[in-house]
Amino acid sequence: MQFVVESVIFVLLVTCVDVDSNGTGYGYEMITARLDSLQGLESELLTYTNGTVEQLTKMVQLLTRLQVSPGTSNPGASTPASVGASCRDVPSRVSGIYRIEPDYPFNEPMTVYCDQQYEGGGWTVIQRRFDGSVDFFRDWEDYKRGFGTLRGEFWLGLDRIHRLTNVAPHEMAIVLKDFDGVNAAARYKKFRITSETLNYAIIELGECSPCGAGDAMRGPYEPTATHL
Repeated sequence: MQFVVESVIFVLLVTCVDVDSNGTGYGYEMITARLDSLQGLESELLTYTNGTVEQLTKMVQLLTRLQVSPGTSNPGASTPASVGASCRDVPSRVSGIYRIEPDYPFNEPMTVYCDQQYEGGGWTVIQRRFDGSVDFFRDWEDYKRGFGTLRGEFWLGLDRIHRLTNVAPHEMAIVLKDFDGVNAAARYKKFRITSETLNYAIIELGECSPCGAGDAMRGPYEPTATHL
């Protein structure tokens, strides 16, 4: 949401009047009184404008904090209700933001984006890129925690991916779409990574089928997050 604050322009119009040469008389006093009144009005307008700008600035900061980040819940009434242990438990066929509660021992709730359209739904999106609005050239800590917003481009975070892939068997699908809307996919039947202690290395990677997007994940199992 953008706020446009139009500046308040104070215009002082003057016209010529006859006054006594010594700077006294009724005409001079009248002009002086009006100038004092206009200066007071200008001061009130500036005070009001500054207060309005300050309020709008605070509102923008609040809205920025309310953006849904990967793995966090949006505070307030819009917080999504928990739907189960994974996106497979989402009763709706509508893709969107849901709160899941992975099974023990990783039972801390997390907010994720569930894709309910691809291959029957039930997919937890761990990375989404489509317009270049988010910088993916990040350091280790950012890739560990996750970044971006679930309503746009984001990376879910290696720590959360580790949690998800270690509470239950998971598949992984990499879906690419070109500017003409043509899709290509690579779907791995198994996918699991280690914890940070072992640098989030891939320790389980199943057969790639279908593999129209190429088998880019095959090879030394290094935690190269940009592959996903």
